[in-house]
Amino acid sequence: MRRRAIDRFWELREHDLQKPPSTAELLVWLAVLNALGIAEKDLDVHLVELPGSGSLIKDKDDLERLKAL
Repeated sequence: MRRRAIDRFWELREHDLQKPPSTAELLVWLAVLNALGIAEKDLDVHLVELPGSGSLIKDKDDLERLKAL
């Protein structure tokens, strides 16, 4: 699950976001995913639908940008 989560993190960082997620936010997100018991298959969704995405996507405009993809 961690490998897939890290891949999704890098996908987010590839987009032109006002506030791209940082390494610290990745670590928090991994802890959230672990606490929620998220499986790897649950990460194969649209970027804005990622479980615990609030840990990664901090800006409202960034959220809207990602929804448009």
